[in-house]
Amino acid sequence: MRILVTGAAGYVGSHFCKLHKDKFEIIGVDNLTRGNISHFQGAELIKLDIRQADKLTDVLTKNNIDLVVHFAALAYVGESCSEPLNYYDNNVAGTISLLRAMERASVKRLIFSSSCATYGSPSQFPITEATDQEPINPYGQSKLLCERIIHDQCKSKKLIALSLRYFNVIGGDPSLEIGELHDPETHILPNVIRAAVDPDFVLDLFGDDYNTPDGTCERDYVDVCDLVEAHGSAATKLIDTSGPYCDFINIGHGKPVSILEIIKHVEARTQLQVKYRVLPRRPGDAPTLYADATRARSELDWLPRCNIEQSIENAYNWYLKNI
Repeated sequence: MRILVTGAAGYVGSHFCKLHKDKFEIIGVDNLTRGNISHFQGAELIKLDIRQADKLTDVLTKNNIDLVVHFAALAYVGESCSEPLNYYDNNVAGTISLLRAMERASVKRLIFSSSCATYGSPSQFPITEATDQEPINPYGQSKLLCERIIHDQCKSKKLIALSLRYFNVIGGDPSLEIGELHDPETHILPNVIRAAVDPDFVLDLFGDDYNTPDGTCERDYVDVCDLVEAHGSAATKLIDTSGPYCDFINIGHGKPVSILEIIKHVEARTQLQVKYRVLPRRPGDAPTLYADATRARSELDWLPRCNIEQSIENAYNWYLKNI
């Protein structure tokens, strides 16, 4: 199977390529504004912005692509609140451009990386795929718009698609060949680790007055290696599907973990104190998000294998390697 991976040099995309490079023939595209070219492992990486539909059509056609795995996106909640137009342009317009290129190249199968941010701040848990989607930030809104556009393209019988709504991604490749490397780093686990190790760094904790057991936000943390296993299962499922087909599946552990709990886990592993300061709540943050991932088990035969201690171990070792 020949797969085109968008965002192939990014955090999740690069882990997908590394894990599946021997199973699939992978052609990657990435505009490299936030990806790391050294992290890509596959047949070929092409520097390309997916909003360039004509060039993307050529790539799809010349490489006889069977299926697209679409990771390329801006993905910072806080940034989306301050720069919403960039998020709609990159995420929504980029997805439209990709779908147009796929239609022109007669490529019909798509796996889309969606997000739990599409659910907003629900009041009932765990979150199922039937939970109302009411995003509270532009990032979540952009992902929901993409889902709806993909759904409409499926209804037109021009597309067979599966969207994976994944929850908070952490961890990294146990071999430490690749890992989480953003600049600036906004994700919680790398910053908690840095706040333990770096004597000059203090973690910003946005809000300790949420309606949660310890007052800090709760999230469902899924290891990146487990996540890309789910994408591999989805690819196998789609290639055997003749259509019509369009579905949406949660990917998560199914239990909430608070930021203070993450801090305690990191302190236990490092035997160091995590330095943090409490700031006001950040716009766009929901108090609690965690999944009912029952359908991932039934539809994709997928179960998470890494617990949070293993994810922290890999992230900590990666951090030590790269400081």
